[in-house]
Amino acid sequence: MTRCAVIVDGCSTGALLAPAFAERGIVCVHLQSTGRPPKILAGAAAYNPGDYVACLMHCGSIEATVAALTPYRPICVVPGTELGVELADLLNDRMQLPGNAIELSAARRDKYQMVNAVQRAGLSTIPTFASDNVGRAVEWANNASYPVVVKPARSGGTDGVTLCHNESELRAAYGVLLNRENILNEVNDFLVSQTYIRGTEYIVDLVSSEGRHKVTDIWRYSKREGSNGASFIYDHAWLLPYRGTVQEKLVAYAKALLDALGIRYGASHCEIMVTDAGVPVMVEVGARICGGFVAKFCSAALDTDQVSLLAESYINPDTVVKFDELGYVMRKRALRVLLISPRRGRLLSLPYIDEVRQLPSYYSDVIVEPGAEVHPTSNFYSHPGRIDLLHDNEAVLRKDMETIRKLEAERFYVFE
Repeated sequence: MTRCAVIVDGCSTGALLAPAFAERGIVCVHLQSTGRPPKILAGAAAYNPGDYVACLMHCGSIEATVAALTPYRPICVVPGTELGVELADLLNDRMQLPGNAIELSAARRDKYQMVNAVQRAGLSTIPTFASDNVGRAVEWANNASYPVVVKPARSGGTDGVTLCHNESELRAAYGVLLNRENILNEVNDFLVSQTYIRGTEYIVDLVSSEGRHKVTDIWRYSKREGSNGASFIYDHAWLLPYRGTVQEKLVAYAKALLDALGIRYGASHCEIMVTDAGVPVMVEVGARICGGFVAKFCSAALDTDQVSLLAESYINPDTVVKFDELGYVMRKRALRVLLISPRRGRLLSLPYIDEVRQLPSYYSDVIVEPGAEVHPTSNFYSHPGRIDLLHDNEAVLRKDMETIRKLEAERFYVFE
């Protein structure tokens, strides 16, 4: 029988997984983890049924889902998005497939448990507190000193991440976020508070096989503070070479994070800050591929990408070992510019888009179409688009990003 991979919630960037397995002769079954998928995983972001030999729904009974999957004799169960991580863990455990430590599954989703697991491993972390009581959160923050960052324990994409400079702002954040449904359709039954740390933020993406962790791409990214009433929004990200002083520190810390969280197989996405003192600390870790179709961009800039190596790791684990001997190779310099909308409205036109597409380093873009409802950018999911730039010369990339920002400030978006 043809070998099969199960993809849990193969939506958004997870839609890249089934074609990658198919290229290697592996058919895929899609498993939807919930009958009420979040809006961010619906519409254009939904999975493509044509990529799968079967599309199933998990209805809450793990026994029933195992029974439905067993005839396909899967070689692995892989989460396509954050929402599918815990179900993929449970199925791999029940079906005795290559998977991650089941006892740490919750710590791979819950940001407070995540910090505790990393602390137990002796790694540096950001001082963290969690509570469903604003009074206790205020008491902790007063002792820890402001500013502090408050965020949902189980959301993503900077959803609800709020910078609080004083008690009043902290109480307001609790009032807005606590017991409210987040973008993943989960209720924020408690919130995580962390001291605000200054430094430079990075992304380290990896693929693991049999506990061996291999880095597929490293990014340095920048956020804006206080734009559109949001505490933080993403601005741009640079793809970095595999080797370098900072990269060496990041790679060692990222691999230690995966060990601490029991990640032995599959993709992972580490967000790490290197403090002004030069110490790496975890922001969070996702036990799944990087979002934003980053792997597709990396395939143009590097000699590999996370999705391709992930699919290969389940077929030929030795490929992962050999890959790490040299690390990835940069073919081009790459820069992702995230567009930022200043207001809400129905988009009428993008008068400068053709000018952007003529820039020397322009590679591709994903931008809302005229007629769409645009919202002020407040988190990762409300950017109106992104522009990917690719070139041999970093100076060209910088100049083109400056041009994009200048155009964006000069009526880039025309609203009705």
